[in-house]
Amino acid sequence: MNQHLKKIEMRINQYQLTKRTRYIPYMSRHVFAIPYIKFLSHAVIPLNQQWHYETETGIIHSFTDKNEMSDLHYVRSFIIEDFDDSKDYHLNIEGVQQSFMIYLNQSDVGTVEGNEGHIEFDITHAVHGEMNVIELVSTETMMSPQQNLFNDMYVLERANDRIVDYSVDVSQNARGDMSVRIQIQDIEGAPLISYLLQNEEHDTFAKGVMDIDSSYHLVIPAHLVEQQGKHFTLFLETEDETIAHYIGANGEHEPVNVKTV
Repeated sequence: MNQHLKKIEMRINQYQLTKRTRYIPYMSRHVFAIPYIKFLSHAVIPLNQQWHYETETGIIHSFTDKNEMSDLHYVRSFIIEDFDDSKDYHLNIEGVQQSFMIYLNQSDVGTVEGNEGHIEFDITHAVHGEMNVIELVSTETMMSPQQNLFNDMYVLERANDRIVDYSVDVSQNARGDMSVRIQIQDIEGAPLISYLLQNEEHDTFAKGVMDIDSSYHLVIPAHLVEQQGKHFTLFLETEDETIAHYIGANGEHEPVNVKTV
């Protein structure tokens, strides 16, 4: 049996991060405003493509081979341009289709179960500025290779002083006034956090500095809500990162998560 599989019962996902609001930070609000390079404005390294698989014999196969086999490894390499060893790096996996263990540069990262909607690992201990090799090892003894182990996988660069999690609640009263409540749920380090609420024309409705121990209530009068087109954008900013959150005139809202495929 593969040595990775021998350790499966002993493993603890010590690098798995707690669940958080699904967002991808931009480098700044000014970069966010450049639509044609939005996918470049995140510190994101996509890992969806260019995978191949190996068996216990060490032979590299293509995904066209559908025969069942044991000890199946999915492997790919990647490099982080402008690698910064002062930053943290997180591996994000969404829409997991089957269970597997993850190794990066032969270091343990963690185990993913087949029913995970989203999972995030801290890979700062294993990643470096040279060519990185990530390996997914199936926990099934026999299986057929498939390309859809997951819907999405990417490495996310994070600043040391950052927002980890936040919440936004939106409600409207009978007059149509819109109330926006912002709460910072968790941080890493000691970030200085500011907020800014703008409409699609970049007119500012509210701004200020946030105390992480307080919640903030912003009110947009009904006549302004009706005049302002499709949405507002709430920016939560630190020195190194900007989180953008769309708020629709109908009260629906979500983080902005544009990234390359």
